[in-house]
Amino acid sequence: MKSIFNLIGISALTILASCGGNNKYEITATFQDTTMNGEMFYLENNDSKTIIDSAVVENGVLKFEGVAETVLPVEIKSEKMTTGSFILEPGNMTFDVENQVMRGTVLNDVWADFRVFGDKTIKEYRAQQKSIIASEAPEKVDSLLNALVEKVQAKLDVVEDSVFAANANNMVGYYVIAESYFDKKADLDSMLVNASEWTKNSQAVQKKLVHFEKLEKTAVGKMFTDFTVTMSDGKEFKLSDVVGKGNYVLVDFWASWCGPCMREMATLKEINKEFAPKGLKVVGIAVWDKPEDTKKAVEAKELPWMIVDNAQKIPTDIYGIQGIPHIILFGPDGTIVSRGLQGKELQAAVKAELSK
Repeated sequence: MKSIFNLIGISALTILASCGGNNKYEITATFQDTTMNGEMFYLENNDSKTIIDSAVVENGVLKFEGVAETVLPVEIKSEKMTTGSFILEPGNMTFDVENQVMRGTVLNDVWADFRVFGDKTIKEYRAQQKSIIASEAPEKVDSLLNALVEKVQAKLDVVEDSVFAANANNMVGYYVIAESYFDKKADLDSMLVNASEWTKNSQAVQKKLVHFEKLEKTAVGKMFTDFTVTMSDGKEFKLSDVVGKGNYVLVDFWASWCGPCMREMATLKEINKEFAPKGLKVVGIAVWDKPEDTKKAVEAKELPWMIVDNAQKIPTDIYGIQGIPHIILFGPDGTIVSRGLQGKELQAAVKAELSK
């Protein structure tokens, strides 16, 4: 798989360099669903979110035609559907409605192959995940799921690295960076070294750089950053209402629909039971969730600590949180003691702090 992607990537760079002055493009999508007739679609720059063109589905066919003055990351969207990411470049492109990929030009074929591989790998992962949860003993589930995640991520990383190496300086390389999650800024920086200037200056990359600035401002050892949310009952909650008041505070950012969040509740209950008598306060802040769903989960799990609902994106934007559960331990003066730990590592960190 690695060698195939490398060969395609090299071909892409060679063909684009010899395109000459013929920059015309044609995009066609055929819909079997007759209700799509008359639907207005927009061709949108996927980075700047600006509209490039519009077209209407007629007799089941959607067609865009124009001149690609520059190669751009784009998507086609309407009120009913969005195509996902593809590349506007010279040539005839066909959107595969069933598989949600664009094909027909060199870079689009590279990106489509990568997306199809990724989708297939993720589907296989979800099937294995479901099997583990259904068939394994509860005490083994977490370790087995963690091992599975590492295995699947390693498989994806190998192909992703190969695709990027062959396409670092074109729009495929842009998409690999734009649609990737980076744990460390150093990993992003290492990819940007070989990226095009367009990619380096893109809004997607700038957003990632801002994200790392937020992480730096809220890193371990830094003082907490306050925020205010209005809960579903109309009352306001400030982080400073509980943090920096002389107690250790463990804040769990979670959501009712998040499986790992629900599984982590068992650990939090153990921590709360052992350390609440010693002054630890546990606070659950529900993000990216409907208040009514949050309340149902609180009742079902019988959570004994303070719950803040309807926080949505406010705290996660400030603290640079991209995945949940995300748990932060604040010291008595409001200093961030630890963040991002779960399970036994979290228990050990809390025990170490409260034993001082």
